[in-house]
Amino acid sequence: MEYVLKTENLCKSYRSHQVLRDATMNVPKGSVYGLVGRNGAGKTTLMRLVCGLQTPTSGSYSLYGAAYNDPSVNFARKRTCAIIEAPSIYQNMTARENLDVQFSLLGMSSGKAADDLLELVGLTDTGTKKAGHFSLGMRQRLGIAVTLAGNPDFILLDEPINGLDPQGIVEIRELILKLNREKNITVLISSHILSELSLLATDYGFMDKGHIIKEISARELERSMRKSMRCVISSAPGFARAAEKLALEYEIISDSEALLFGNTTVTSLVEALSSEGCELITVSGNDESLESFFLDLIGGDGNV
Repeated sequence: MEYVLKTENLCKSYRSHQVLRDATMNVPKGSVYGLVGRNGAGKTTLMRLVCGLQTPTSGSYSLYGAAYNDPSVNFARKRTCAIIEAPSIYQNMTARENLDVQFSLLGMSSGKAADDLLELVGLTDTGTKKAGHFSLGMRQRLGIAVTLAGNPDFILLDEPINGLDPQGIVEIRELILKLNREKNITVLISSHILSELSLLATDYGFMDKGHIIKEISARELERSMRKSMRCVISSAPGFARAAEKLALEYEIISDSEALLFGNTTVTSLVEALSSEGCELITVSGNDESLESFFLDLIGGDGNV
């Protein structure tokens, strides 16, 4: 698999305060990588390091295979852009004027390219309206348009839907999906709105106290979170035989507890268990969310 970004044992300290602790992550090319962590977990610091805004205390990272301390990383960074904490736009300029300035800074002519970007992010009708009078969602979309002026294929977005209203969240979500699916842009996105992140991400990195504690693909996560019935039973072997008779996947947790995956009725389950000499003592639904998965992973219930 090809990776856009790889970090290895990345650490960052400010005097005696360590923000990143041996953070190792791998962002596959073409993915929407969801970086999940509580406030203060180190997500923004990690993004700032990757963008070259700060240097690691120890450890390393590479962009497109170029080590962060190798001169060739400058070429890789030209393929990378980011919005960290807030979009960098001129409040007293229109959307088009903001793009004209960005193209000029890049030594490029705006022209039709700016018009195409405004259309892509849904800001063609803003006319002479100044960016300072835009809604937060419109400013986020303009910020993304500005970053796209350099034609990047890797974008880092730090909490891009934070504070948006429901319509703004949908607009940003659809834009990110369009960039990923139609433009083949790899996206690294951090968000504490996990229900929304679950609609976007193809891969996840779970972060706690500056450390990447788990990486998992959305497909693998879905399998681990899928709906199941948690059964307390009198006989694990009997349960296994009954599940196989029903052609259902199962997982034996202990001598008296098991998970059953797939669709079946409790009545059918009880009948199958009874025929195998196993009693169903209790049964409950087990439908885990991304948030509960994360909280189980870090062993706490603090704010994400």
